[in-house]
Amino acid sequence: MPLSGIWIKYSVMFDVEKVRRDFPILGVRVYDKPLVYLDSGATAQKPECVIETVDRLHRESNANIHRGVHFLSEEATEMYEAARARIAEYIGAEAREEVVFTAGATASLNTVAYAWCERFLRAGDNIVVSEMEHHSNIVPWQLVAERKGAEIRVLPFDEEGRLMTERLPALLDARTRVVAVTQASNTLGTRPDLRPVIDEAHRVGAVVVVDGCQGVVHGGVDVKALDCDFYAFSGHKLYAPTGIGVLYGKRDLLDRMPPFLSGGDMVDRVSFEKTTFAPVPLKFEAGTANFVGAIALGEAVRYVRQFDAAEVEAHERALLLRATEGLERIPGLRIYGTTPDKCAIVSFNVEGVHPYDMGMILDKLGIALGKLAEEDPTFTVHTDEDSGQTVISGMGELHLDIIVDRLRREFKVECNQGRPQVTYKEAITKPVELREVFKKQTGGRGKFADIIVEIGPADEGVTGLQFENQVKGGNIPKEFIPSVQKGFQTAMKNGVLAGYPLDSLKVVLKDGSFHPVDSDQLSFEICAIQAYKNACAKAGPVLTEPIMKLEVVTPEENMGDVIGDLNKRRGQVEGMESSRSGARIVKAKVPLAEMFGYVTALRTITSGRATSSMTYDHHAQVSSSIAKAVLEEVKGRVDLV
Repeated sequence: MPLSGIWIKYSVMFDVEKVRRDFPILGVRVYDKPLVYLDSGATAQKPECVIETVDRLHRESNANIHRGVHFLSEEATEMYEAARARIAEYIGAEAREEVVFTAGATASLNTVAYAWCERFLRAGDNIVVSEMEHHSNIVPWQLVAERKGAEIRVLPFDEEGRLMTERLPALLDARTRVVAVTQASNTLGTRPDLRPVIDEAHRVGAVVVVDGCQGVVHGGVDVKALDCDFYAFSGHKLYAPTGIGVLYGKRDLLDRMPPFLSGGDMVDRVSFEKTTFAPVPLKFEAGTANFVGAIALGEAVRYVRQFDAAEVEAHERALLLRATEGLERIPGLRIYGTTPDKCAIVSFNVEGVHPYDMGMILDKLGIALGKLAEEDPTFTVHTDEDSGQTVISGMGELHLDIIVDRLRREFKVECNQGRPQVTYKEAITKPVELREVFKKQTGGRGKFADIIVEIGPADEGVTGLQFENQVKGGNIPKEFIPSVQKGFQTAMKNGVLAGYPLDSLKVVLKDGSFHPVDSDQLSFEICAIQAYKNACAKAGPVLTEPIMKLEVVTPEENMGDVIGDLNKRRGQVEGMESSRSGARIVKAKVPLAEMFGYVTALRTITSGRATSSMTYDHHAQVSSSIAKAVLEEVKGRVDLV
């Protein structure tokens, strides 16, 4: 591990599957299902490199820092201070002394509320707190206001989840001492424009305290450019262990603040007559420091910095769009926080369902099914990766009816039964040319991208994205071309009809333009995603369904009934053969959508004498009438077929 304060930033291609392999816990199965972890807003999982760092420190370098003169202590101290330097560089601090290690963001915010307000807050002063704050950035200000006789003023947000910064001037006055605001809401996902907040606060002489727990993960921060006075975040939300956090403070403010806690490393000299304190940041790091957590946080920062921030942002944006589109199709579900520039955090409520009940039902279903599967080896449970459905299989419909009845009676789980979802896909049938311009200006540096593309069906035999670049003369810099391609690759995962994926697509990038300041890789990637949606809607989108290859072995006398049943299921009989036993083998291709309950039906019409086997063959376009019925059921774009 490097021990100097100089760190080299490098980038690697953002490979989602490789990143997943970096996190051991994502290989765990829960209730015999692959773990799907969606609680990173509460705490993030840890990559292997962070886990190994913690283990190595405990095994090889465990010693108290700043106090010993032996090798282990000096080594641990050097790594601890090197981690501080790395984190200072990561958040854009002017000096590493502006980074104070704490027990977490809550401890960081309490440090400011107690130490700064102890010296500078007086009776009759006021503190402005935004309405979208986590309680860790509300309660400390309430307590200090009550203790000091100060007033709490609230900056509200609107129905969209937008912080109403236009009301800030009316809340601020000459007695405003603190403005507390989040960089990114942990519930709404809103990323408020902090520039007007900080400018207005500084105009009246107030300090700005920013909760960066989510912001440091979603988009990062440059505290010097932001010009905030204090910035707090927790390590465990940045892939580091729990029990470690950071308080950034401008050096002059930290120097003027009294210590919050006393004892340990925060002292310089101690006597019964007088104690002097260590300089910042040690003045605020009382007791035995969590050096393992701090060094591990430095390693987590090193891990994060290897990836291109624009690629990570684009991937999060794609996931957010996919999740939002899927959730919006659920009746009675309301999403909280819908600002255009929100980060990849989604909060929702389902009408008539208590959130605790929702969480318990989803988890309990897995437990119940797991126990039933243990008791009955003929009963199996799996999650379909394409549809996301929990699929149960057994010896027949009666068997499954009994299982569902047991779920309700023994486990008190209410579940919606239905046919398994069919994995539909989408395709386009004709070429379309269009110009797409992405332009965004919210103050400071904006976003700009301009592309002219032709989108159409891929050449015969080609799967995936077939991308051609025909841009001449540098109208689009070559470094932005891969971003356009990646945007279309990402967008293909969600079609315009109902969010089903596209197997193949041809895109010809013909021309475009860029802005020397506002254009970047992310702008062109987002522009490509928008172009995909707008063009595909005009390119004759169609729905395709899986076609299965079916073989039925049946007695000769049941041939007519078997073929008649297949005709009712939109099947196409492709041949018949005779087996050595004298039975007939019927070969056909049948849409998967028509095959639910087929085994039971076949057993009925042949008195249990026929058997069948089925494998996937290909996807084929469905008729417009069937497509409309499918799209109406999933609340898709019926108007496009």
